[in-house]
Order: sequence, then C-alpha cells, then structure tokens
Amino acid sequence: MREFLVLPALLVAVAAHAAQQPASAPQRDAKRVALIIGNNAYQSVPPLARAVNDAKAMAAALNKIGFTTTLLTDATQKRMNKAINEFAEGIAGGGVGVMFFAGHGVQIDNQNFLLPVDIEEPQLDSDVQDQAVSLQAIQEKLAQVRARFALMVIDACRDNPLPRKAGRSIGGTRGLSQPTAPNGQMIIFSAGANETALDSLSPTDHDPNGLFTREFLPVLSRPGLSVSDALKAVKKGVIAKAGSVNHDQHPAVYDQTDGDFYLVPGTPNAGSSATSEPDHAPSTARQAAAPAGPPGRDEEETLWAQIQDSKRQSDYEVYLDKFPSGRYVEAAKAAVHGYGWIADSRTGCKMWTGWTRASLTWTGGCVDGRAEGSGTFEFIDGERRVVGQKTEKAGHNIGPMSQKSYKNGQPTYSWEGEMIRTKDGKLIFSGTIVHESSDDKIASETGKFMNDFLFDGKQTFRDGTERTCQFAEDGKATGTCHLKGKDGYTYDGDVKDGRKTGHAKIHTGKWDYEGSVKDGTPDGYGKAAFPNGDTYEGDIQSGKNNGKGVYVSKNGCRYVGDFVDGQRHGQGVYTCPNGTRQEGRFIAGVYAGK
Repeated sequence: MREFLVLPALLVAVAAHAAQQPASAPQRDAKRVALIIGNNAYQSVPPLARAVNDAKAMAAALNKIGFTTTLLTDATQKRMNKAINEFAEGIAGGGVGVMFFAGHGVQIDNQNFLLPVDIEEPQLDSDVQDQAVSLQAIQEKLAQVRARFALMVIDACRDNPLPRKAGRSIGGTRGLSQPTAPNGQMIIFSAGANETALDSLSPTDHDPNGLFTREFLPVLSRPGLSVSDALKAVKKGVIAKAGSVNHDQHPAVYDQTDGDFYLVPGTPNAGSSATSEPDHAPSTARQAAAPAGPPGRDEEETLWAQIQDSKRQSDYEVYLDKFPSGRYVEAAKAAVHGYGWIADSRTGCKMWTGWTRASLTWTGGCVDGRAEGSGTFEFIDGERRVVGQKTEKAGHNIGPMSQKSYKNGQPTYSWEGEMIRTKDGKLIFSGTIVHESSDDKIASETGKFMNDFLFDGKQTFRDGTERTCQFAEDGKATGTCHLKGKDGYTYDGDVKDGRKTGHAKIHTGKWDYEGSVKDGTPDGYGKAAFPNGDTYEGDIQSGKNNGKGVYVSKNGCRYVGDFVDGQRHGQGVYTCPNGTRQEGRFIAGVYAGK
C-alpha cells in the first residue's frame, strides 16, 4: 500500500476542443507528448517506495507507443511547475498529451493539490496551497491551450501525510473532493470514497508497481481499445485483485466526453501496428465492428488457449465475462482470486482453498460432493504441508479450526481459533497464530486475521516486547496502538504506517510524556513529568524544549518563556517561592538582564 497518501489515483481525460473537429477526421501528425513525474524522496512528509517505479514504467510504456516523454523523479515545486508549463505548450493547438503523477496529494477547501518533494511541514492549509501544485489549475491550463486530447493520471493513496495542528489535520478529511467534470473530460479515481488504494496485495507481493499502475499499463498499448473501455478494464482489474485479498477498492469513473479516443489506433486484438482507423472515432464505429450473436465453442477454445498460461488476472476476467457458463469457469475463477476447488483423490469430496496445487485428504463428512461438518485434513504441496481439524460448510471453512503447517518437515505456524464470515462476505480468522521458527522475530499473534495477516490484535516478539494495534495489509501497524518495550517503556497513541507519529502517552524510566510525537520522539506540543518532580509543558522539537513553554521545578521555582535546545534562551520570567524574580533575557540558561 502506498503509504500516507490522500489522493487516490486520478485519471483525467481533457478533450474540450476535440468536438470542434469531425470525429472521424484522423490526425496522424498530431504532436504526442507525455510528462511523467514520480516523487519518492519527500523531505518533510513521509517518503514513498514505489512512486518512482510507477513513473518509470509509465514513461517506458508511452515511449513505446510514440510519445515524446519527459520523466521527472523527486521533483521540486519549481521543477514541476516548469515542466507542466512546457507540457502544456507542447500539446497546444491540437496536440495529444499524457501527464502522469505518482506521489503524495491532498485536498484543501475542495481543491486537490499534488505535493512536490520540497514541501515544508505546513502549519496552515494556506501553506500547502502556496507550496503545492493545484490539480485544478493544471486542468484549466490544458483546456486553455486547446489540446486535441490530454490524459492525466494522478496515482496516489489515501492517508493524509500532513501533520495535525491544534487538534485538526491539515488537509481535512481523507480522499479527494469529487471532481467537476465539464464536457470533454473523463476522470477516474483509483478508489472510492473512504477506500484505500492498494500498493501491494500482500507482504510477499514484490511487484515494483502499485495495483492501479500495474492494471493500467497493459491496456495502455492495446490497439483499438478506446480510453473509455480501457478505464472499464482497469476498474474491473483493480476491483478483482483487491477483492482477492478481501480489500474494497472500487475506482470511480466520471465521463463527460463524446465519442471514443484511441491512444493506439487499430483493430481490437490485432497486432501493435496502426491501421487506417482514426485516433478519434464515434462509438458506433466500435459497435459496428463487434461480432453479432453469442460467442461459440470454437471462440471459447481459442481464447482459453491464448490465456491459460497467462499471469494476468485481467485475462481470466475477460474470459469469465464472455463465457460465464464456459467449460473453464472454475479454473478461471481460481486464477482470478487465487482460490479454487480441490478434491480428495480417494473420495472426490471437494474443498474451496487457496492450496489449489496441493493434494487433499479429508476425513469429515461430504454432502453433494463438498466437505461438510467437522473433520481432519491434510494438504501437501511439495515441501509444504498443513494438517489439522476444522469445520466445513458446503466445502468452505466456517467455524472452529486448529492446524499446524510445516516446511521441509519443520513446523512453521500453528493456528487455534475460529473462521468467521462477516455480513459483507469477508472471511476472518479470530484466534492465535504461533510462529514456530526461532528465526522469526514474532513469537505469536492474537486477534483477527484476513488472508493469513493480522489486521487487529496483539503481536508478541521473541525479545519480550509487544504491540497491540491495527495493521495495514503490508503488515505495518496503524491507528491507535499500545506498545510495550524493554525496561518498562510503554507507548499508547497514534501509529501511522509503522511509525509512532501523532498524539501519544509515553512512559520511560526517565520521563512521562503526553502530547505530539514524530517517529516516537516528542515533537510539537506536550506535557512532560520527570522522576525528580520537575514538569514541563509547551513546545517541543526533536525531544527537546524548543519554543514557548513553562518549566516548574520540584522546589517550586517556575520559568515561563522561550526555550532553545532544552535551555532557557530568549525572553522569559523566572520566579521562586523565596521571592527570587528574574524577568528579561536569558542566554543558554543564564539570566542576562532586562
């Protein structure tokens, strides 16, 4: 999951002036320009991991289909603005353009902003408006230059990367405001309202690109596929893959265009070379080319032969759409979701599982050819083996279960708990998983799991430390957490993407603190109490008193004023119960007079 992002992936097709020309008029000499920006190395907000990868992949794909491409990585505001102006000039007067941005984004006052890497930590919403790049301004600029067609892809996720000030988050709520899509514009968000756009499907997903980008890339260069149909394919692929890991991600599409535009003209399913079909043609032309009547067996066999070894889930989704009752439906569904039916070779009794390549032994009941009731089971898949007891209902694991997994004969995990299906159809394991290998830093996990990963519960580590949190799909702690460390250390408060950042209470052997924290260190405004009875309340930076504050010693002496690096420094007032009073300027903790 791309960390700490507010913007979902956004694709905007701007073709406000295309309608001024006949739809069938081909323009083979139109300028084709692309601007690609990927920002990972943010300086004052959390950095990203895959944005640059996504940008490089998009630049390579657009180069292949004939675009003159400018690639910027880790771009400052100045570089972004300059490149955007040059991009607009490059497609002015009938050009074709694609702009791609991967990085942080945020909405403020119903306007969406892209964040450059040099944005400073803002204190107010207006700071972001001054330092970021307005998406609305880019749209307006591209409309003003009368480009024939411009496509914008803004790829980001959902959590606000900006700090909280005085109890509120800069940038407001999660997500973008709903875009205004005038005639000639097409918009797609990578995730719907209050959803998170996935960057990866699991901790073992090593694809270098985020989910939306990896689904978008294959359709980008497909001949004869209109942008409208491409967006539908992307949306479908994202929904299916996110659903395969029980995650809700439904890209939202806004379309106010007339006719269809083709980045790669040609006949659907044909080769990559262009044909005489125009770049921009009415949808009736595409409809007329569609075969009449339901697809036949020969067509099904041909399609299956083409995709049966494919690694792309979207290929199997095409098959399922076209042949919902086809002879290969079960295999296609298993390929889409990573699950499928396997049967006990002795009895033929089937069980729905993610171990689709394993052999199955089941000792429980069987009704209508599917596992039913309580029984013992064993899966064997090469060097991997799982044995245990569970309850099946129509071949699905629902109810109490206990199992142990092995690899090369050595125990890896033990499960004890219950499988529960929620009202919205999600399958959740509630119980305890013990990590058997001494090489694993985690000793055990207790709570609620989805797709074998803890999303709400407690982790106990082999060194004795603990954390009770909610967890994102990449395994990183998030939300409000309780952390128990060594030597009595405790942390109760906000955690974002595995980083102790937000508001928290911290106890150590040296002090107790409540207030703002950044990466586990007091930073912002807070209160501290020390074992000797001293207290401090005020501004803190990187764990030291910096700014305005009040320090009260155990003997009753009190200082109110400026601090720098933990010392009284600047203007302040120091008083004690014995009548001592110093008011004026302090330097490095020493009173310097009025």
